[in-house]
Amino acid sequence: MDSLLGSIQRIPRKAGLSSGTIGVLLGITILCLGGFLFSYTASIDDELTLINRNQSILFHFQIGRFMLGLLRLGAWQSTHPFIAYASLAVAYVTSYALLLGIHNLRHSWTTTLSFVIFIGFPTNWLLQEFPVTAFSLAFGLVLAPLAAIETLRVHAGDSGGRAYNWRLSLITVALLVVMIGFFQSFVLLYLSIGVGCVLLDGDAAREETSLRLRALPYFVGYGVIATLLHRLLFKLSLLIQNLEPTHLDQYTRNTLGLLRFKPLDYLSGHAVQIIRSYAHPGYSYGPDLWALPILIAGSILTYGFATRRSQHLSPLTQAGLVGLLLLSPFLLNLLSTPNRLPLRSYVSFPYVIWVFSMLWLFHARRLRRGAVLAAALGTGLLSFQCLNVISEYSFARNYHSRADFITASSIASAMLNRPEFSGQGPLKLVVQGELERPLLSRSAWYSSANGSFFNWDGGSPGRIVAYLRTLGIANLRVGDAATRARVNSQFRTMRSWPDPQSLRLRGDVLLLKLSDDSRPLKAS
Repeated sequence: MDSLLGSIQRIPRKAGLSSGTIGVLLGITILCLGGFLFSYTASIDDELTLINRNQSILFHFQIGRFMLGLLRLGAWQSTHPFIAYASLAVAYVTSYALLLGIHNLRHSWTTTLSFVIFIGFPTNWLLQEFPVTAFSLAFGLVLAPLAAIETLRVHAGDSGGRAYNWRLSLITVALLVVMIGFFQSFVLLYLSIGVGCVLLDGDAAREETSLRLRALPYFVGYGVIATLLHRLLFKLSLLIQNLEPTHLDQYTRNTLGLLRFKPLDYLSGHAVQIIRSYAHPGYSYGPDLWALPILIAGSILTYGFATRRSQHLSPLTQAGLVGLLLLSPFLLNLLSTPNRLPLRSYVSFPYVIWVFSMLWLFHARRLRRGAVLAAALGTGLLSFQCLNVISEYSFARNYHSRADFITASSIASAMLNRPEFSGQGPLKLVVQGELERPLLSRSAWYSSANGSFFNWDGGSPGRIVAYLRTLGIANLRVGDAATRARVNSQFRTMRSWPDPQSLRLRGDVLLLKLSDDSRPLKAS
């Protein structure tokens, strides 16, 4: 009788993966992750994690990522990034090997070419921006294929009687609960694999494809069960630690109202977002990705022509699976208003794009020779554009990190060189406005690549104070509401940063004017 471990052990030989091949894939991954692996730059939220480690760990429990919280309490107590990104590099290659086995594909130049899309599509970057979520991504990339392998082994293979099947399926549920405990959206990756493995099934026989199609409802069932169990464990973890949930309702609080009073806006908004994600991804991700709609169209056309005489799936079933695969990254949109979920929540998007690239490359060989060249050109163009996106994001991240360091150094220098700051104890910082800085490159929605500690959240004194403390400027505190009200009038006679008059001391209050901003001053 087969086992999950046995299925995994057969994959390297089945997929034609040698140690040299794995080394090449790992090298490509390290090249794409090099900016994170070898050049650490603090990103938004890192300053809060470094200053208050215990509170940052509790935050994971409050947003339902209790596995990440447990990991940080135990094995990974620091937030230093190298181990997170090194683990992610290994996870990318491991996940890819598992996916090749799931899809009955053998490694070749085509799988190497599309591997760049799998690791380099900008959705991944948005998760990689933070070391803690990079660790979550590493676990999700491995656990989702493992759960899919177990599901297929039990429900699309020969694994014994019904009673034994049910006991084995508990492994799938356990894997999924752990995976969702790292990042809730990973359940979408598991569901996308369930659809993708039917469409892209290598040279599998008709019987195997039919079994996989019949296993698809089990993917949905396990996803629902695991989500409910995760919800229960989430509630228990909050109860045990006497915590309240936070952060999650901001994505769902207006959904029912919009659905009830403006259902057409709800439906049309989501439809436009989904269509735009494939037809004009640069709208959301910043840099141009115009090769993506070409790849999707070429893949669907090639797949349709190459399988028109195939008896594996009916044309209607094929069309339904293609549509379901395109929609699968956006299933959580049902719970939210249009364009409200952060782009990093669409974790299965790179996998879906990879499936379409492999469908094009795989089925093009059944057509004329020019079809293979067109597929390679389309996949190569998108791979190049993904690398260009990584380049732009990396430049923006490094530029703003260095600019923030210079700004912080200037503030520290001004405090050291001006006599009125000499001998002062802890100072209360009050900030007006946010730092205006030119955007020299493009970045995605909700990305911190073009963010600054001096303009994120509209200029947050809490973030500024925490960031300055990471650089050794420890004599600052955040001014409270009463303090802000008392000194508010002082900003009218001050000039904006970087003018020397943008920094002023009034008693134990340090005033910093970043811009002429008439909005209410922020507390944190």
